[in-house]
Amino acid sequence: MRGVGLSRERVLAAALAIVDAEGVDGLTMRRLGRECGVEAMSLYRHVANKDDVLAGLREQVWEGVLSRMRRTGVADRRVTLRTYADALLEPLLVHPGLAPVVLATGAEESQVRVNEELAGRLRAAGAQPLAALAVIQLITSFVLGTAALAGIPGGPWEEPEGASVIPDLLADDSAWPGLAWLRTAEGGEGGVRETLGRLYDEGLEMILDGIEARDQGPRPA
Repeated sequence: MRGVGLSRERVLAAALAIVDAEGVDGLTMRRLGRECGVEAMSLYRHVANKDDVLAGLREQVWEGVLSRMRRTGVADRRVTLRTYADALLEPLLVHPGLAPVVLATGAEESQVRVNEELAGRLRAAGAQPLAALAVIQLITSFVLGTAALAGIPGGPWEEPEGASVIPDLLADDSAWPGLAWLRTAEGGEGGVRETLGRLYDEGLEMILDGIEARDQGPRPA
């Protein structure tokens, strides 16, 4: 990236490239300056410091989530929650280094707007405040946990296609019948990535089914 025409957007794009390649620890203002083709001091016209850069990256993620939710228009609760979860997970899988950035403490305005959108839709669906807050926390934790696991260096998402989600601790499956049984969940030409994608879909559907069942059935005394 050349220094001419530098803007906040271009600085954030360069920061994302560094995070993708080297992780958050690899992002420094000096390193960012080199990526942009300028001295680090030139960056301060567009960003205050590294924390501001990370806040900008979080802001972009949440803006994308909000945009996708609004494109779906008014939807029932299940569609709303599914859209929210998918919209949050997808950029974190494309850019696994972003997972710890989004997990970090921060309350960007776009995240507040996402929460306001979710709260309004859940309220319109008849949810009580405590239940709505619990649902938002549950879905968000599930998505960020999935993204964090996917972004672990050397983790299963980085394994070659066809590798097993469950490591071969012993060649003899009879010594590990439980793990051998779990392996039957694998399959498909997509290898590990396809399997983990199916695990995410299955887990999210279980959560959404549980939310609906809680509404429909009597609560334990």
